[in-house]
Amino acid sequence: MLTPFYISTDHNGQTFRSQVLELLPRYIEVVEQLAERFDARLVRLHDIFQRQLQYRDADTFCPEPVHPNQAGHLVIAQALMDTLSA
Repeated sequence: MLTPFYISTDHNGQTFRSQVLELLPRYIEVVEQLAERFDARLVRLHDIFQRQLQYRDADTFCPEPVHPNQAGHLVIAQALMDTLSA
């Protein structure tokens, strides 16, 4: 299972993006619970992208926070491969 992600570091509190980032943990928690319930492997995409954003701008991975470009899809593919081969 893949956690939902939002490729943004906007924690302003006043913007739509920061509001989405505030709500996202609730959705991630549901996916984590489902993965545990069904004994499924879990790829924590939001955490992975947040780590990437420490080194690169969001534009590197997406034109907007929920639609990755080729680089963003490469991050997802690598995370999926790492999880499935572990």
